[in-house]
Amino acid sequence: MVMAANYRMVLPDAELLQQELKITRLLLESRAALSLKSRKP
Repeated sequence: MVMAANYRMVLPDAELLQQELKITRLLLESRAALSLKSRKP
């Protein structure tokens, strides 16, 4: 039980994690879109 309590203390706020994941997803999607556009003749 102590390990679980320590693990929970180390994690950042859930809202912050969601924001970071959203930003990362948008960046990856935009990179993929740009990559596809550059491949078109």
